[in-house]
Amino acid sequence: MELQIQKEKVKIQKKIGEKSKKIVVEKDIILPDNKPDMIRIQADYSNIYINKKELSDNKYRIDGGIETRISYLTEEGKNRVLKIEEPFSENFDIQEMQNDNCFKENLEIKSVNITILNERKIHYKAEIECKITAYSEEEIEYISKINDDYKIQTLKKDENINQFISHSESKISIKEKFETNLNENTEVIKFDYDIKNIEKKISYNKILIKADCILSILYETESGIIKKSEKQSQIMGFLEVEGISENDDIDISFLLQNLNIIENSNNIEIELDLNIQAMIYQRKKIELLTDLYDLNHIVHFEKKKIIVDNYEKNETYTFNKKILIEDVNQLYDTINEIKSIENKDDNIEVEIKSTLLYSSFENQEINRKVEIFKINYRLSEKIENPSVEIVKSNVAILPDSNINIDLELKILENKAKEIEVINRIDLEDEDSDDGFSMIIYFVKPGDSLWEIAKKFKSTISDIVRMNGIKDENMINVGEKLYIPRAVINGKIK
Repeated sequence: MELQIQKEKVKIQKKIGEKSKKIVVEKDIILPDNKPDMIRIQADYSNIYINKKELSDNKYRIDGGIETRISYLTEEGKNRVLKIEEPFSENFDIQEMQNDNCFKENLEIKSVNITILNERKIHYKAEIECKITAYSEEEIEYISKINDDYKIQTLKKDENINQFISHSESKISIKEKFETNLNENTEVIKFDYDIKNIEKKISYNKILIKADCILSILYETESGIIKKSEKQSQIMGFLEVEGISENDDIDISFLLQNLNIIENSNNIEIELDLNIQAMIYQRKKIELLTDLYDLNHIVHFEKKKIIVDNYEKNETYTFNKKILIEDVNQLYDTINEIKSIENKDDNIEVEIKSTLLYSSFENQEINRKVEIFKINYRLSEKIENPSVEIVKSNVAILPDSNINIDLELKILENKAKEIEVINRIDLEDEDSDDGFSMIIYFVKPGDSLWEIAKKFKSTISDIVRMNGIKDENMINVGEKLYIPRAVINGKIK
């Protein structure tokens, strides 16, 4: 009789490769004629973007740029701003890349170092870490059910996976105007944006993305007035995705694609493009065969290992730090950066650098204070290769000249989830007979009823019934068990 089986298919997103490169942008820069001499650097802020990406000749190429704004002190004791914008290009060679692959880009500015060579010349060096991950779609076929005509015993396990549906990208353009109404020239010291309140709506093979984009600028006027301004811009975009349903999960990411800041006498115009990238999944519960044997035959089967999911464990930790600054009048900005992460068993140590820009009561110039401190946190469970993000930061000036910083950290672990599926089964006749209808067995460390039943060609149900076992998952080392043997070709084995 032919072995009758049922097979099912599941589509996964398979990571086919990942490449990281350090991109260095370095050059000597001479100040433009319209800029006064540079005496001391107060602060620097950078934004990074990718404006073009393409796959050609088995290489993935990105073109982008880094924009840095340097706030510096002149001989007259005034603050001025120097803008530096430098392009970069990089090729990434990942084996097995195909034109229908999808890619995720992750860019991080690791460091920006500026050295004053003389009052008219600086040395600029920026280090950028760029990681490209390539994914392909793969359809996995696995055996889900075996007919009941054979005495095949099966061990099954439920797995929750993210079945991959599709990948889609789109672009959103934002234009906003900040009114200054000061009738004098302005220079932007810092620009930043934050995406909040993301909403996703699925309808007719389209995803509607709505969110709030918080634009923030720190600027200075020609007369030395320093101000910080925020504006909330509602953004909306559409993604075309075939076969999507309302119950699907959508992983959304935003990447800066283009940035243009226009400084006028009465306003500052911000123009930027954001690349929206969506990975669409369907949460699915599947029942997998993990092991099997037959009472009347020798069973040979083939297993295939697959990576079906990236899952994330995370913990949130809230931390408070007070920094003493004498004679602080106004706090312009606070930049909190994670400098290092050290994982020690169930403890994690995070080093944080806080840079505070403020004015004193004596003058309105930008003063800078840098504080480096360490946070020790005991994890509720061990996390391998953790990453840490600052998700919230609240800063306030206290009456006693202390700056109070509240930080909320998210500690993450991303790990590939590997499972095994059985995709082929063969049966071979078994004629051997040792003549025993029952044996006595003493439970050894690591034993389970499944392994014992498989070893002696019995069944879990027969062993449970013979020994009066109440819970098949609870057997004790040294316990004596009576093992009834299977019937083969009319004989008791």
